[in-house]
Amino acid sequence: MQVHDYVPLQPNPDVPLLGGRRAIEGTHIVPDELDLDAMLRQWPAPRESTSGDYVREIAPYGLCWLEGLMGANVRAASGSIWSEPSPFDWQRVGELRQRLQPDNPWYRRLREYVSRLGEAAGGRVPVTHTLMRGPIDIAEALVGTEELALALHDHPAEVAEMLTIGADAFVQVGNVVPELTEPFHGGRTIFGIWAPGTVVRMQADHSAVLSPETYRKWLAPHDARMAAAFDYSFFHLHSGCTHIIDVLVENEALDAVEVAIDPWPAAPRLYELLPRLAKVQEAGKCLLIDGGPISREELDETLRTLPHSGLALRVGIGSTWD
Repeated sequence: MQVHDYVPLQPNPDVPLLGGRRAIEGTHIVPDELDLDAMLRQWPAPRESTSGDYVREIAPYGLCWLEGLMGANVRAASGSIWSEPSPFDWQRVGELRQRLQPDNPWYRRLREYVSRLGEAAGGRVPVTHTLMRGPIDIAEALVGTEELALALHDHPAEVAEMLTIGADAFVQVGNVVPELTEPFHGGRTIFGIWAPGTVVRMQADHSAVLSPETYRKWLAPHDARMAAAFDYSFFHLHSGCTHIIDVLVENEALDAVEVAIDPWPAAPRLYELLPRLAKVQEAGKCLLIDGGPISREELDETLRTLPHSGLALRVGIGSTWD
């Protein structure tokens, strides 16, 4: 458990590029142009190994590595890094598998970055994997939201193949950290939580526009396969996307669900979600609630309502704008 004063998300500093340049708004990100030395200085490994009940960790800065590996246009935008879809030929979807080769610039550069992080961490803190969006998010990054919605009906076989390749890419990138860095006290971490083996964080932000049945049909089999590829698995979920929890907890290979509380009114308040979140623990999974803001009363209600075994909290207390 870790409770702190809520601080809204701030724009990230510009990503440093070779030659002293910075990835300002609109800059197209090319992996071989990243200045890894400057990135290591800008996002250094923590000096201490714990923060309250959580383990401090270091991860490659989130640069849409998976989306870039799969061919999406990656750009600096709105104080962050985003992928930009482009026209896609569904008849050539099978060619995406060629992008899973070891010489892919995104994959090669990520491996170099992870190796450097391991050296910088020096065993003080664990290295964990970078932000990896799931197969449906990769598909959306490649073709766009509207095109993907239509393709589920117009190109179902091609979408199925794209999701399969995306899941393969996810597992490949998820294995970079255990391949290149030493375990931390015999295990690995994600979300600052230690596990005695390999661990992965899965997600599907695009589920916000999918019904539970659509999710079950298209994505549940890939979730099961990706979770089974690692010893332990988390599923990252936003508080506005909890409608798929019933599907997620059917995954026998999934160990835990992390729910990021987004600020109201963009998403429901925590007290409204507690009956649905309780289903995670009822299904034998662990539950991590983080983000915010939540009120002190919501924190107290959460501690009264949910079993403490298999529960982790990392939340910010602040105004909920009632």
